[in-house]
Amino acid sequence: MLVLCMLESTLVEFVHAQGVPSAISILPTQTTASDQVESNRYEKRTTTKQPRRVLEVTEKPEVPKQQVPSNPEVVRPLEQATSLSNMAPVQKEDDSRISSVGDNVRDIIVGGSSDDVDRYRSYLSPDDIRRNRVELELAPAFIYNESKSDYYYRNYNTATPGGRLGLNVWFTPFFGVATSYEKTFLGTMKKDVSGASQTPYMDQWLQIGLRFRRFAGYSPTSTSITFGIDYHDYQRKVPLDDLRHSKLSTAGLLLSAETRVPASESVAWILGLEYMPVANHQELQTAGNIKSGSKIETIKMGISFGPEFKLNRTNRLFLKIRDVYEKNSFTGASNTADPYTGEMPENVSVMNNFLFFEVGYIWGN
Repeated sequence: MLVLCMLESTLVEFVHAQGVPSAISILPTQTTASDQVESNRYEKRTTTKQPRRVLEVTEKPEVPKQQVPSNPEVVRPLEQATSLSNMAPVQKEDDSRISSVGDNVRDIIVGGSSDDVDRYRSYLSPDDIRRNRVELELAPAFIYNESKSDYYYRNYNTATPGGRLGLNVWFTPFFGVATSYEKTFLGTMKKDVSGASQTPYMDQWLQIGLRFRRFAGYSPTSTSITFGIDYHDYQRKVPLDDLRHSKLSTAGLLLSAETRVPASESVAWILGLEYMPVANHQELQTAGNIKSGSKIETIKMGISFGPEFKLNRTNRLFLKIRDVYEKNSFTGASNTADPYTGEMPENVSVMNNFLFFEVGYIWGN
């Protein structure tokens, strides 16, 4: 059987070599028991294509929506708490608001930044008094005082020479500080009822404060207004052994406003007003220890007017008339009998008026 199989395979190879295609179909196909046995020794594997896996897209499970309260008052705080606009930008807005407020305060007080002030000065005329940083005032004066009262010890009048020394320092054309000191010289007043003898006295005024100045334009003939906030102190000093007069003192906050209206580059008219909203008046002890009452209410105000003559930016002359009125209202009885009536009056009222005539000089640089 083995020989036959070998012959058959040899014959098939010969037929292929001879190029006879139909010879294969002529030969009978024989299967023997031995072939069947040999074929069972091997297992024919068949390759089966497995179907491609298809990725199934599964839908995400629905997340339950957050229940929003129906009450708008409850919703609003939640929205504000989760809003980004209420976080960091709030600090920036606060910082910018504070910066803006600070700039506005600076502009009101000093007139602007240092660059703004320098630019403003560059627009001014070389002979403009706004270029002055320091101004020194010297003014001889004649001072008349009339005190009217129904109480003898506060009823008198005096007239004496005096003088005033002032200093203004301008940090910018719009802001500065000012101080002045004024006093009387060689003042005397009646020592007794007869007037046969006199007693010396001295009045003095001390003032220091801030100045805020504004102008209507850049021209040297522009109108200006100056506001002042000062501490003001007035004192009348008499000898400690005086039996008929007391030392006097009035101190407090003084508000003032002064306008300068140029008629030309060399002449200007100046009008000023002053008022003390808070004033403390006292009768200080001397040998007589005279008191007009216990509680005191004081009102004080004044007005001034006069021309100013500008020689140049450095030198100016001025004339000024100033009237200062002060009213003192006492409560209670006085402690010393009036020498005319022999009585101790109650609720004494005093109207004290000062009239100043000044001829002054201003040096500026």
